[in-house]
Amino acid sequence: MSTDLVYVSAASPFSQEVFRRIRPGIPRERWPIDAMTVSFTADPSGLFLRASFDDNDLPASYAQQAVQVIAHAGVDLVVQSPFATMAAAVMRAKRWRDMFLFLAVPLLFGIPLVGAVLSRLMMPAAGLFLVDLLGLILVQLQLTRRKIAIANARCIAEIPVPGMRLQVARKKKKDQEPSM
Repeated sequence: MSTDLVYVSAASPFSQEVFRRIRPGIPRERWPIDAMTVSFTADPSGLFLRASFDDNDLPASYAQQAVQVIAHAGVDLVVQSPFATMAAAVMRAKRWRDMFLFLAVPLLFGIPLVGAVLSRLMMPAAGLFLVDLLGLILVQLQLTRRKIAIANARCIAEIPVPGMRLQVARKKKKDQEPSM
């Protein structure tokens, strides 16, 4: 299986949001001099991120604290990350799986009840249950495939440090002409 690898610059909104979240817990004198390179993976559920500060000059205790803050940020940080699309696909597949699952239970118990009321409706009720069961199996396979894809995805992000100057590109308005 191939691993998806995405590089994110320090000027990106994701990197700036990570910096904003971890900045309060790390004293200024403990930050490295240059931008930190941090490896991110998403939890297969798509609900939070895991970070690895292994190759940085950040002390271990502060690195562990930053990892916890990033995991605690949860979906708020996942939405801004490169994993957002994959996490949304996992959530959609979970909703479909839950729908088929919660529909299967009443259908299963409804088969004998329908059979007791009118025997010729027992076969269509059983057929409806089997169609729902097939849908449940197919959606579960799709959910598993999407969880594997998000678990294999990696992101390397440069996290800015206090005092670092960032070149943030700004869009020019069409109405504004350069003045001479």
